[in-house]
Amino acid sequence: MKPAWIACVALSAMFPAGAQDVVQISLFRTGSYEQLTDADPVPIPESALKSPFTLLSVMEMSGEFLSDPDNLWFVRAVTVQPPTGQLRGMDFFDVFGGFVLFETFPSASALEAAFAAGRYRYTFGSLITGDSTFDLSLPDATLPAVPRVVNFAAAQTVDPGQLFVLQWAEAAPSAGGARLRVFSPESGEVVYDSGVIVGEPTSAAIPAGSLQGGRTYAAEIMITRIDVDESDGVPGLSAESVAVTTVPLTTTSGGGGSLTITSISSGADGSVRFVIDCSPGLPLELQSAPALGPAWETVSTATPESTPTTLVVPAGTVGDLSFFRAVQ
Repeated sequence: MKPAWIACVALSAMFPAGAQDVVQISLFRTGSYEQLTDADPVPIPESALKSPFTLLSVMEMSGEFLSDPDNLWFVRAVTVQPPTGQLRGMDFFDVFGGFVLFETFPSASALEAAFAAGRYRYTFGSLITGDSTFDLSLPDATLPAVPRVVNFAAAQTVDPGQLFVLQWAEAAPSAGGARLRVFSPESGEVVYDSGVIVGEPTSAAIPAGSLQGGRTYAAEIMITRIDVDESDGVPGLSAESVAVTTVPLTTTSGGGGSLTITSISSGADGSVRFVIDCSPGLPLELQSAPALGPAWETVSTATPESTPTTLVVPAGTVGDLSFFRAVQ
């Protein structure tokens, strides 16, 4: 008796990618503004890296689809047809986990006209299973009201040792909310994040000790309106409209208490010891520069539990002639 042939066929080849692999469709419209004075915010300047008004739409694919790059061979085309205007193609980007449409605009009116309220028809085209369509209905064409900081002057003299409440005009939508993030001027890292504030907020509090003294930060107020939230079906559908205002936020150097270098001494190992009167519980930096001017470098940091406190600079860290200052 001859042995029977045993065939093993990959299931992915028998069942190529199709509509069942589309798991989420999202649409985001954003307007970005800056408020540099006690006046109405204005759109951020257009640059190679940033645009004041953007549209981002993503068709997210399943893990099974993404795990096999060969699935892209079966995709004929992925498109979205807005309520008005031309059909747009969507390109695959692995970092987004699916197909992406991204466009920029010079004004809010241009964005609202190109991507207006109405039905958005998404099409996933397969060479094997044909075209599958999904509809997302956007109920509102306008972006949310732009947040304008009303206590701008107070935001330029923030005492980091005290709680500070940043206030803005126009309540955030109840279906969405607000978020405040404060960025470091040197690294761009987030030093405070309020998280999403639900309801219809017109302010956000920055707790005492969140910021350092003598700094200018960038504070970002994000107002979000949830236009579509249909997560029960497959694919899930979501749409959000966002208005963002960035303002400078400047802290005073005192932190609510004295800040003085009271003594400087050298150790036997060549290190230098600084005794500093400061505000306990707040980050403290000792900075050095070879000459008086803007080029200060942090050489020691601590968050003191009591005052005075001692900071030690190791031998060889600074030059023979240096200026020092404490910042809190």
